[in-house]
Amino acid sequence: MAAGPRYRYPGERRTLALTLLVAAIVVLALTPLSMGGVLLLLLFGLAVRVAMVSMRVRAIRRTLSPASEHPRVARLVERCARRLDLDPQVEVFVERRPVLNAYAIGLREPYAVVLYTGLVDALDDQELMSVIGHEPFLWWMRATEFTADRAGLIACGGLDGALSTQLKLALGRGWRSVEISEVIRRFREQDVGLLDQLGSLTSTHPELDARMDRLVDFRYSEQYPG
Repeated sequence: MAAGPRYRYPGERRTLALTLLVAAIVVLALTPLSMGGVLLLLLFGLAVRVAMVSMRVRAIRRTLSPASEHPRVARLVERCARRLDLDPQVEVFVERRPVLNAYAIGLREPYAVVLYTGLVDALDDQELMSVIGHEPFLWWMRATEFTADRAGLIACGGLDGALSTQLKLALGRGWRSVEISEVIRRFREQDVGLLDQLGSLTSTHPELDARMDRLVDFRYSEQYPG
């Protein structure tokens, strides 16, 4: 993924290293284990996690339909792969569920991205490409959320598409009662916060303002490709 350094969020790796260090310190403080014991415990937990994720990926490949069986999704996946220089070992599947959601899974190749049909039906092409571009970067760790948002923006090729995707995912089915384009216009042109505009609809997503602000900043920064 040669394109990665272009849009990696500053401090992402440092945050991950600090998180792991704090976790090790907490375990040492709360248990009678030595440093060697802590390392063995972490390695055992990692091995169990890898085994469970591998089983889940195999089940997905066995039971869900691949993107190749959904022409529109397949076409958008191919476009995202070209824009992001994605590893071909990322496989995309579609699950028939009326839910606005998607997830990525896999700690080693092959990685899998699952899109629910509710999401596929609700999003236009640009928005769906934003989701696809976002999800391959979540197998790593949730600390990469801002980097994943940037990848989604590059994949869809349009700021409004990336912002509307964030809103629809945060609002769920409630997005149909909101004039998304007007919310985005006010957010971008009048500096009106999302929480002020949408009230309780986004009360469970207090990070939404920050994520969308950072997307706008990145789009108009020198780091944005093209």
